[in-house]
Amino acid sequence: MFRSLLALCAALLYANFASGQCRVTRPSIPPFVPPPAYAFKVPNPSFFPYGSDELWTELQVDGKWVAFGKDGDGWVYQNKLTFWHRGFDWRKDEPNLSVTAKRLDGEAPAVTAARANAVFIPGKEAAGMMTLLAIPTLGCWEITARYKGHELSFVVSVEPEPAPMTSEELELYGDFLDSFLGPGGQLSRASLTDITVPLTQADCDKDGCSQGFGFKIPEAANHAHEFPETITKGRPLYLVDTNRVSPADRHVGVLSLSEIGFDGEHQSAVFTWKLVHEGANGFLFTQGGTLVFRKAAGNWARANQTCLGWII
Repeated sequence: MFRSLLALCAALLYANFASGQCRVTRPSIPPFVPPPAYAFKVPNPSFFPYGSDELWTELQVDGKWVAFGKDGDGWVYQNKLTFWHRGFDWRKDEPNLSVTAKRLDGEAPAVTAARANAVFIPGKEAAGMMTLLAIPTLGCWEITARYKGHELSFVVSVEPEPAPMTSEELELYGDFLDSFLGPGGQLSRASLTDITVPLTQADCDKDGCSQGFGFKIPEAANHAHEFPETITKGRPLYLVDTNRVSPADRHVGVLSLSEIGFDGEHQSAVFTWKLVHEGANGFLFTQGGTLVFRKAAGNWARANQTCLGWII
């Protein structure tokens, strides 16, 4: 019975941990190459062309759209999008492009972009169609463009701008990393995803080690932090792009750390961790758990409690 409950808790915790991830659109294999007339003289390495000769656009490599505003402002991300169709002639063709957006990971109204206009990008003989799109909430969004019976869809992650970490948060993360890595730790070396993920807690964690906190961050998913390069100093650790984890990274082990939740008095803290690792047999396994820290005499220390741990 206990093992079944632990497995259920692990599944719930892992599902919550993974829900913060958005399967953004990546470059196709083989990559799409626009016709020569549409090539930029100086390509931007942060973008890649996506689609086909019938309809294509330029997407950001990391798949992220950084929000300008906050939920409730009417929009959190707004930008102009450009699409191309081989043979589009701005002199005689109407840019009857339609672009819609729907959220994949939560409730939000569907969005329709403004009317498109012809634009001379990269030039008059290779003109494109530009429209203005406003996204009202953070989250995982699927964008679909349609032109002359052709359709193109892609997925982006609309995220807040990562906030800098406090020295206190860096201390807590550092204490865990020092105990987890190196001599005497679980791994001799590992990679760390560069952005924190949402704080998660399984409802079946009834031992009290992570319950009852008055969280400083009530919705951790909306307050992602970016780890500074200094987090690797003196540690057998390197940072990896959250959306660009390679097989080599998984071989040494990919760590993800959540946002830290503090109690009302700022005397207790909790965060969750996850490790994806490739075993000797080539199979991937995932493990993680809940960590609780208490402050005493101005210093943070791991609580002497058995919190939920799991392996899948």
